[in-house]
Amino acid sequence: MILKLLFGLLRNKLNDVQLVRKIEVEIATTTINAFEIYFGAYKSRNVKRNLTSAKGFLSTIKLLPFDDNRAELAG
Repeated sequence: MILKLLFGLLRNKLNDVQLVRKIEVEIATTTINAFEIYFGAYKSRNVKRNLTSAKGFLSTIKLLPFDDNRAELAG
């Protein structure tokens, strides 16, 4: 659900943007999700536009590090 919301925000989907504004939450994701967003941008048909969008989006949210300790905790 959260990842769907993140991609909705990345794609500037009105319903997702309005939901985040309504509930007034801070959006955060891990560096692993940032990798996935960049990967998608580089694999897309319009790399320049999607890379700009990815960078803009990621600059507006909190990025949480994913290090060995967090990997073990998640596991």
